[in-house]
Amino acid sequence: MTKGPPIPRHSTPSLWISLLAAAAGFVALAAQAHRTPFSPIDLEVTHAIQRVPGPAFESLMHGISWLGFVPQVEVLVGLVVLTLFALGWRREAAVTAIAASGVAIGELVKMAVQRPRPDEHLVRVIQRLPDSGFPSSHVVEFTAFCGFLAYLAHRSMSPSWRRTGAVWLLAAVIVLMGPSRIHQGAHWFSDVMGAYLLGSIWLVLCIQVYRRVGMRVHA
Repeated sequence: MTKGPPIPRHSTPSLWISLLAAAAGFVALAAQAHRTPFSPIDLEVTHAIQRVPGPAFESLMHGISWLGFVPQVEVLVGLVVLTLFALGWRREAAVTAIAASGVAIGELVKMAVQRPRPDEHLVRVIQRLPDSGFPSSHVVEFTAFCGFLAYLAHRSMSPSWRRTGAVWLLAAVIVLMGPSRIHQGAHWFSDVMGAYLLGSIWLVLCIQVYRRVGMRVHA
């Protein structure tokens, strides 16, 4: 491992201001979701995404969405955590597991908000799911899980095409997960945006924990 420059351990005030702003935005979306089943923009975005033609796009949306279901998501997270632990990266393995566990917060919010999922009379619904829709658990989990892995790759790998490829691949999964859930008719646009906010908040908190327990630089 090559020793890198010292990493500041203290968070800047702007970071916490950003977190508060994100939390306020999430609460506002949750309140709206509790009051209304959907908004006009939710319907417009779903129709726009579901009108995109082509079997390749259909397969991509289905495949990305499939990653977030049990048991495959549990296998994926478990393999990553066990691999990091086996490599001796115990702190990294622990924080990765914590990042992925942010989905539990999303499930608690779902029980409180109780927003119905999209209706098959309004949009195409690929699979009817029994629980409420706000926020998207897929998006919450993958924003925090893949986001932390991207942060870890950027901080711990030397600059190379491997690091660039890893970061871009993980970012692509995060970006595509939201549209895939809308495409499948499982969530509204506002469900997904709320999930991105919640997942990002949890990701930043996990990174702060990691910075305080000790970071690995350029392994």
